[in-house]
Amino acid sequence: MYDVNDNNYKIASKPSKATTLAKSSKASSSSAQMCTVDACNKRGVIKCKFCSKVHCIAHRLDIDHNCIPKSSSKKGASSSSSSIGSAILGTYSNMNEKLAELHRQNQERREKRQKLEIAKAVSSGDYQKQSKVLQNSFVNKKGQPIGQSSIEFEDKFPLDVYFPMKSRVPPVHMFFHRNWKLGRVLDQVARQGKIDNKNHLTLDEEKRLNLFNISSTESLEPNKTLQELRDVGALMPNDGVILEFGPVLNPEITDAFQKAVQNPNEAAANCVVM
Repeated sequence: MYDVNDNNYKIASKPSKATTLAKSSKASSSSAQMCTVDACNKRGVIKCKFCSKVHCIAHRLDIDHNCIPKSSSKKGASSSSSSIGSAILGTYSNMNEKLAELHRQNQERREKRQKLEIAKAVSSGDYQKQSKVLQNSFVNKKGQPIGQSSIEFEDKFPLDVYFPMKSRVPPVHMFFHRNWKLGRVLDQVARQGKIDNKNHLTLDEEKRLNLFNISSTESLEPNKTLQELRDVGALMPNDGVILEFGPVLNPEITDAFQKAVQNPNEAAANCVVM
């Protein structure tokens, strides 16, 4: 038998409920996660069902912890941004196409009105009226002349080109290479205005095309280059030239053009705005 009072033989008592709860609380406290919100030192007690992160009571709502659901991956966000960008580019592309089409339609209507005005002027037989109409009927702006894009800027020789009166073709601002012979310039002018050029087929002077300087009324020599004509003062950049049939330019035409050039305001006043 042993003595229950003997210190060497004590029956271990069952731990109390309070002691068990205290130990459990201490272990739980040491293993608890902290709130994932920056600068928040509170213990996380609630797990978000969207992002699966643990937050404190104050940051439990999705709007309080800048919640990013797991389903919204970076790939999804990138795909969404890409689709938005594609939609924007598509919108701009459609707008540009519509603007280009409107510009083309406006240009066609403008050229149609110009040809109608020129036709009326030609039918009247009044060269001065024709010249006034032509002065305000260029199909392009002076700062946007037509020519070969391969020609360097320093080699460009710009001219205001008019076509035969009876052709009813609106004038155009063009440029050529300064070392081109006038015969080549004439051929290109005829092609631009779609004028039937038979200079290589006929010797009849009345059926041959010539280029004339409007200011001097002189026929320009086809075997000289533009630079050579400039050197002798026969033709300068930005001068007006007219393509006509025959060796001599009708003096009534030159007189009408010169008056129109000298009185541009009067010419504009008597011309329908295109």
